[in-house]
Amino acid sequence: MAWTSRAGGRSRRRRSGPTSDLAAGETTASTASDPGASTDRVASSSGARQRPGPLVDQVRSWAGTTLVLVAEPEALAALPDALSSAESEAGARVVHLWEHDLPATWPADEEPAWQSVLLVTLDRATLRRSAAGMPDPGPVTDLGVWLAGHRQPVTLVPPPGWAPLRHLEARQLTRPGRGALLTLSFGRPVPARQVLQEVARQAVPTSLPDRSPLVTAYVGARPEPGLDPHAQVLDDLTAAVDPDRVVPPDVVVTPGPGSVSATPDVHPILARPPVVVAEPEVAPVDERVHSPRGWRRTPGKGDVDLADLLTHGVVTEQVVRRLRDHRAVRVDAATTTTHDLLALTMAGVPPLVTGQPRGLAPAVAELLVAPPDLDDALAREAWSVKLRRATFDHHSTLVRRHALATSAGVRGVSAGEGASAALPGVSILLATKREHELEGAVARVAAQMGARVELVVATHGFEADPGRLGELLGTAPTLLSFGDDVLFGDVLTAAARAASHDVVMKMDDDDWYSPHTVHDLLMARRCSGADVVGSAAEFVHLEESDETLWRTNASECSTTFVAGGTMLLGRDLLREVGWFRPVRRWVDAQLLERVRASGGTIYRGHGLNYVLRRHGHGHTWAGDPDNFRAPGTLGHSWPGFRPPQEAL
Repeated sequence: MAWTSRAGGRSRRRRSGPTSDLAAGETTASTASDPGASTDRVASSSGARQRPGPLVDQVRSWAGTTLVLVAEPEALAALPDALSSAESEAGARVVHLWEHDLPATWPADEEPAWQSVLLVTLDRATLRRSAAGMPDPGPVTDLGVWLAGHRQPVTLVPPPGWAPLRHLEARQLTRPGRGALLTLSFGRPVPARQVLQEVARQAVPTSLPDRSPLVTAYVGARPEPGLDPHAQVLDDLTAAVDPDRVVPPDVVVTPGPGSVSATPDVHPILARPPVVVAEPEVAPVDERVHSPRGWRRTPGKGDVDLADLLTHGVVTEQVVRRLRDHRAVRVDAATTTTHDLLALTMAGVPPLVTGQPRGLAPAVAELLVAPPDLDDALAREAWSVKLRRATFDHHSTLVRRHALATSAGVRGVSAGEGASAALPGVSILLATKREHELEGAVARVAAQMGARVELVVATHGFEADPGRLGELLGTAPTLLSFGDDVLFGDVLTAAARAASHDVVMKMDDDDWYSPHTVHDLLMARRCSGADVVGSAAEFVHLEESDETLWRTNASECSTTFVAGGTMLLGRDLLREVGWFRPVRRWVDAQLLERVRASGGTIYRGHGLNYVLRRHGHGHTWAGDPDNFRAPGTLGHSWPGFRPPQEAL
């Protein structure tokens, strides 16, 4: 396709529709559905006929020609007929991003022949992937993003320095399955690629944005899933080592072994050639989108065939949402891509697989061949947790980017020995008054798997033996000692100040923790993007009656409270909210309240890594043990101490 400049420079006829009466700089926003809008395809007795639908109406309301960027073939199938042709009857040009010839950067002395851009994709996962290597559509004033397989609208808060936003509308289109539409109108032309990438970034709210030191280029390959802020799509390998390229790539991803025969030259800025790596057999899964959020312990429906739910032929967020209320999903490996299967396991959906999926990590494959009794709620959730963990460790975007960075020798990405992904190190804060509980607590820290941990021990009223603690831990802990009269909050603050990692976790001395606790909390932090993550006290051991209770707390959800002995958060956030308050009791609740009041987010992961142990004395929280048996909250009980071994 030949791309031409539009006549008349930047002059625009006035946009029709509700924004035509707005004063310069005035902004409107709407998130309501349009009850009067029709669907894009209507059947009649004489056969299929077309009448304007909300998407076609939107394109026609924009001045001049609209460039319609279709991100993937599945989204192309969802386009209404009036927009599907290359030069459509609605006044649009349709471009397939997987075979486009748009320039990587629009020439400064040229202007495109269109005045608006509409990006068409399925959901937030495909939006983030397509935005990573987005070509440059040039300057425009009107933009739209249509998520054809997603019902929840996305929106945008323009960063400082952008042109004035004159109109914003985010709405769910009328019929279920018709998707969500975001439209934006600016007071002067804006760089379309920059706006679309910012929409993709904000589509997944997170306090932990996607930042990486790795610069990746793709030659003959699509950018991989996940929002890669440094993705470069190049025509050939020579472009990667062009001396005029100010930000050269560390890694070049190609379609497969042998697809690039030449050896790249040394780039003068890198002082080395970029590393050439073949794209993986199975693309990683975007764990920021396909996450366990929304898990249901007691689904209301039985098993279902995946093929019956694939409206667009692939696993989207909407498909996962519909599966939440089913006990399990039946998956045929002969007709389902491995990437779609992994989207299910990353999201925690229990799959019953027939056939042999290709490209699975052995840890995932071994779990899939041995499903438990799915009518047992605990066994079902434990299997889901194991599948999430294995998928995250072997098929997430985080571990894929870590592998690419490691191959290129990029600094600052090493996970360290024993860590299974590029997870940050964690400083465990262990403050205790109970000398008899200390060795058991240190042993539970030493048993942690899949994460780098350091231990900061703050004894409260006694002195500990550093040699013995080092023997149990395998390395010397940071050891602090305080008198019995020092406030508990001050003890914890001193421990946090002594920590060397960027993430800290508060651990109680007498509670039970599985070897996966730290790893799974870090996984929840990555998937949720929350400021604070933790678990509920789903499992409680009551010493007085010597029984273990399993409580039906909601998990994998946003919340206002998590168990104090599981709180994990950034050390910078802890410092910004004033560390732990100098109080004797309710330290945990006061920290969570200050995080929430300051606009922070709290997320509760699964509860199968933690058992709260309640004694008759010695706790800073003095509550009635019968509160753990409140009606409607008790799922099961066992005699004695019974940790949830199913998830190990």
